Amino acid sequence: MHKRGQVTLFIILGIVIIVAVVIFFYVKSNNLNVPFFSTNIFSGLDHNIETCVEEVAVDGLYLTGMQGGYYKIIGKQEHYLNYNIPYYDKPITKEDFSSELQDYINDNLYNCVTLDSFSSQNFSIKTGKVYSKVDINPKKLVIKVDPKVTASKDSSVTSFGPYTKDVNFDYFEILNITKTIVGSESSIPMGLLTSLADDKNFKFDITMLNNNTVLYVLFFNNTIKSDNLYKFAFVRKYDWK
Repeated sequence: MHKRGQVTLFIILGIVIIVAVVIFFYVKSNNLNVPFFSTNIFSGLDHNIETCVEEVAVDGLYLTGMQGGYYKIIGKQEHYLNYNIPYYDKPITKEDFSSELQDYINDNLYNCVTLDSFSSQNFSIKTGKVYSKVDINPKKLVIKVDPKVTASKDSSVTSFGPYTKDVNFDYFEILNITKTIVGSESSIPMGLLTSLADDKNFKFDITMLNNNTVLYVLFFNNTIKSDNLYKFAFVRKYDWK
């Protein structure tokens, strides 16, 4: 009885080995790219890109926040504390806010991803133009990024992305607050701003840059990055005599 069990076990092992060999040569002869053969090879690069997508998006939010929502400002601006802060005649639109953050991600993603370190490990890496899309929803941003990266090593080839990240961020709250400030044509709306700050749980700072130019910086408690308050800044010019 014991010998019969051993024979059965050897038969099963023999069948498994034969099937594995047949599958191996079938895949190899047909040049098939089977994902589970390459997952471990590319997982480090995949993790690196995915981490950078979120990191660069958040960095872009902080930079554009201190620049009134803009990445590259074309119009009139003040240079203050290493930032270019725009004059606000009206708040930044949802479309412009998305576009500016998209441009930042597209320009800076490859500055974060450590492609050189993987190239030195005999990876062949091809890159294209990064494509990103930022959708503004109530209380969050949905950020989709296609890094346009393809990597190969030995006989395995894979492409990365697109990646999707949700970031807790209330654009519409910032829009409503800045509308209130910008809507006051002749004076600083101190009373209303103080009431809004208490109601919406944010702080603000007002700096006189000259006799009729005011820098507003809004501080929001909903931190996105390393316990740093999110700051949103812009400049208003008043017609004071």
